Amino acid sequence: MRSARARLQALERVSRGGTFRIADRQLAERLFGRNMFLSASRVESYYKCPFAYYCKYGLLAKPRRTAQFDPAVQGTEIHFVLETLLRRHGRDGLLAMTRDERQTQIDELLDAYLAQELNGAEQTKRFLYLYNRLRKTMGEILERLVLEFSVCSFEPVDFELKIDRDGDVPPYVTPLPEGGSVQIKGSVDRVDKLELDGKTYIRIVDYKSGGKKFALSDVLGGLNMQMLLYLFAIWQNGAGYYGAPIVPAGILYMPAKAVFEKLPRDLSAEDAALAKARALRMNGMLLDDSVVLLHMDSGESGCFIPVDKKSRTNSLISLQRLAALKRETERLLCEMARSLRSGRIDALPARNSRDHNACAFCDYRSVCGHEDDDPERAVIPMTHAESLQELDERQVQNDAVDA
Repeated sequence: MRSARARLQALERVSRGGTFRIADRQLAERLFGRNMFLSASRVESYYKCPFAYYCKYGLLAKPRRTAQFDPAVQGTEIHFVLETLLRRHGRDGLLAMTRDERQTQIDELLDAYLAQELNGAEQTKRFLYLYNRLRKTMGEILERLVLEFSVCSFEPVDFELKIDRDGDVPPYVTPLPEGGSVQIKGSVDRVDKLELDGKTYIRIVDYKSGGKKFALSDVLGGLNMQMLLYLFAIWQNGAGYYGAPIVPAGILYMPAKAVFEKLPRDLSAEDAALAKARALRMNGMLLDDSVVLLHMDSGESGCFIPVDKKSRTNSLISLQRLAALKRETERLLCEMARSLRSGRIDALPARNSRDHNACAFCDYRSVCGHEDDDPERAVIPMTHAESLQELDERQVQNDAVDA
């Protein structure tokens, strides 16, 4: 009788269209914590879908996995090679080497990785073909990076920077109005620094082998916040490590892949390299400061960062607005904490009309029973200018609430 009642209750929950709650608020607070210590990726998981977050981090429910081996393993290897070479030689050291010398070092590192990390993997002909193709890909990535270094004054200073209680930089802390806090930890692929006029300018770079497109409108919807949370953590707590005062110079996603599009045969080697760099230039959001931007690309070519002589508005943000965006992310963190501690864990997946559908590859869709016509949380894509205007309007609203 009890099992039949439980099944009926489960069916009733599914029929309510994704409305889930933990009725006992004290239980919810014990489950998620009065002081929430989270990775930045967890925040995005919550804003993709609160119920999936609950399943993964509240219930610790793990989906079944089919054992498989990815023969490319590109992401890990690309990080390993770039981090090792930059640590070993730095920007100036790589610039001083010839292309053949750089490629030799890539080959040696990939051979070492294959022997040490993938020794137990099944090395089929296809595996070895893909692995050897990675040598060429890594060569192109490194040459593009060296070409950027030749026009950039920012110096890579940290790799896999640890933001944590025992890390190089303390966690990013947001106090909660109801008591307690949200603390964000994580690891940053690369931190670049520029010392200028007594200030320390910091930008962070994330390598993306699969590609990543930054949109401020996503951040305002709670998505794609990870890089900004890292930047804000360094801005808030990095003075002891990097020196004060710190000025956030921006975030950049670097496509870590080769260019496969055809180029005209009559291009010079230099023009071909610039064309390849432009085809895979970094994207993100940068501080609207002409002097700082010149230190990122002295020729204003637009081949490396999303700013050139003709376009100085796309992807730029003032320091004042960046401070407002920091405040807005803190509001989103507070909203997340408030909802979780109240037991509200609705199956309300985020979706935008551009490319994001939280349900597409969700491990827990069969649990919540979400259907295509069930309610969703719309994240409306906006241009960068529209997003800045929306940020301004939210700032006015927040100021009114605080007053």
